[in-house]
Amino acid sequence: MAEPVIEPVPQDLDMSDDAEYDFEDKVGVEKDLSGDGGCRKTILRKGEGWQVPEAGDEVTVHYVGTLLDGTKFDSSRDRGDYFTFVLGQGKVIKGWDVGVASMKKGELANLLCRADYAYGAAGSPPTIPPDATLKFEVELISWKSVKDITGNGGVIKTIVSEGQGWQNPKPADEVVVTYSARLRPSPSPEEAAAAAAKKPQSAAELGLPVVASSPEGGAVFEVSQAPCSGFAAALKSMKNHESAVLLLKPEYAAGVAEVPEGQQLEVEFTLAEVHRVDTPAAGVTKKILAEPQGNSYMKPSDGSTVTIAVSCRSLDRDTVYEEEKEVTFVTDE
Repeated sequence: MAEPVIEPVPQDLDMSDDAEYDFEDKVGVEKDLSGDGGCRKTILRKGEGWQVPEAGDEVTVHYVGTLLDGTKFDSSRDRGDYFTFVLGQGKVIKGWDVGVASMKKGELANLLCRADYAYGAAGSPPTIPPDATLKFEVELISWKSVKDITGNGGVIKTIVSEGQGWQNPKPADEVVVTYSARLRPSPSPEEAAAAAAKKPQSAAELGLPVVASSPEGGAVFEVSQAPCSGFAAALKSMKNHESAVLLLKPEYAAGVAEVPEGQQLEVEFTLAEVHRVDTPAAGVTKKILAEPQGNSYMKPSDGSTVTIAVSCRSLDRDTVYEEEKEVTFVTDE
């Protein structure tokens, strides 16, 4: 049997014009992910897109673990249940933290983990012998992105469903959000460790009461004028139509709910709409109420004849100075 082709992952990239690197995922080509041969990956089926999970993300996988002689010692597929863990926190063997961090959604790959990237010199009796190199067939089903937005644990965001596009709201942008907030006790270190070993329940799943929620149709405000600093911090990292669960410490929840010491505010939070605001000319502020469809990059050039629908209202939109009418003119005249 031919030896597999091994491609080391470049550690220090030369980004000069003369440098050439092939970052395309290749089926059947073994890559040395760890740089020392301790964790090698061979893609069996390519995944979707370009994103990969990061440390702290909650990943869900299917796997089959075997010894090098083919003896199977564990399988989530045989149990009929996915396996979920927090990536990059040492909750699983080192080879998994390294290997799964390189995978894309839906990717199926073999991870070959040397003993120091698996169960070490001791093994895991009775199924895994000492100093055993292990082979895992791993499928990355999905992951939830968990981010410490403020860097101090004040706002933890877990993405429930991805948003659209690539832009994040700016401080002057108007947003429409829906939210439902519940108080929950902050976990002790022991409780946090226990929760990491299994899928934690949300405040809603625990049946905790709602203490604050958005009005029907959503709450409307400028990002810089958000009801609490936790909302403002989270929104700056979100995309349109993104849904997330926020965990807010008391000081980041002030304005939405009073959070007693030792508790957190858990918020089911959805960015329903973004009305982007910019200043195209001095003294003119533009708020986009509906994004263009199709060729959104196209704009009228100088000398173009355009027809627009115009209405004039007060800033609070309560007073109508002029009903909507069509106006046709030539630009730059």
